[in-house]
Amino acid sequence: MRCRMGGMDEQLKRLVELQTEQNQLLRKYLWRIRFSLLTLLILTTLVAVGIWVTFATVRSLHQQLLPEGLPPGASPEGGGFF
Repeated sequence: MRCRMGGMDEQLKRLVELQTEQNQLLRKYLWRIRFSLLTLLILTTLVAVGIWVTFATVRSLHQQLLPEGLPPGASPEGGGFF
C-alpha cells in the first residue's frame, strides 16, 4: 500500500508541475490569441464596410445613369447600359 501511495504522490507532483507549466504558457501567449481575435474582428468589419461602400457607390452611379423619369428598378429601352 505504501508503494502505491508513493507512486500516486509522484503522479500528483507531476500533474501539478504540468499545470503550472500550462499556466505559464497561457500567461505568455494569451495576449497573442487576444490580439489575433481582435485583428480578425477589425479585418472582417473593414471588409464588410468596404463591400457596403462599393454597393452604395455602384447603386448611386446606376441611378445617375438612368434617364430622367425612369423609376428605380426599371430598365431603359434596349435592356441595359450597352
